[in-house]
Amino acid sequence: LISASVDSLQSMLRICESEAVAIGMEFNAKKSNIIRVGPRCKNSICDIMLNGDRVQVVSSAKYLGVTLVCAKRFKLSFEEPRKKFFRAVNGILSKCIGRMSEMSLLHIIHAKCKPLIMYALEAVTLLKSELSEIQAMLNVIYYKIFDVRDVGNITVINDMVNIRSCVDEYDKRRSRYLMCLRRSGHSITHFMAEFF
Repeated sequence: LISASVDSLQSMLRICESEAVAIGMEFNAKKSNIIRVGPRCKNSICDIMLNGDRVQVVSSAKYLGVTLVCAKRFKLSFEEPRKKFFRAVNGILSKCIGRMSEMSLLHIIHAKCKPLIMYALEAVTLLKSELSEIQAMLNVIYYKIFDVRDVGNITVINDMVNIRSCVDEYDKRRSRYLMCLRRSGHSITHFMAEFF
């Protein structure tokens, strides 16, 4: 549930409780969390109750494969994707380096590992610093395969093998995502596309 105030959140939870009871279900407060986003995200709030139990306020929560973070704006954590990305890159490199061409290795890593850090990013407005952080993770591939650290050389390699930079990939995916939202017949998704 998304709510602009604590009172309306509690009201929505009461409605959900009564509807669940009507169909013979009950929500578990221990499996529910509250994460605050906005200028007052660090302020404490009164207890929010669900079926008589307090719902815990957390600083981060995993939802649909991404980790949402308590912040002044809607934000994701890159900690877990970073770990998965480097685990996958190192696993591929340990098995394949020296056994195949550098270009083949680069394509395999981009096909198998890049999605781990790019997952669902099109649904979020990222800051330049966040895109730079993601690009720095991808640049490590070039350090490990080609021993190249210069961004200009990485750009030349990407152009040669037709691989988009993180920023270009994000911009393309974001544009496509927003276009799909605008085309949907649903008024809320259309509003969200225009808002973002």
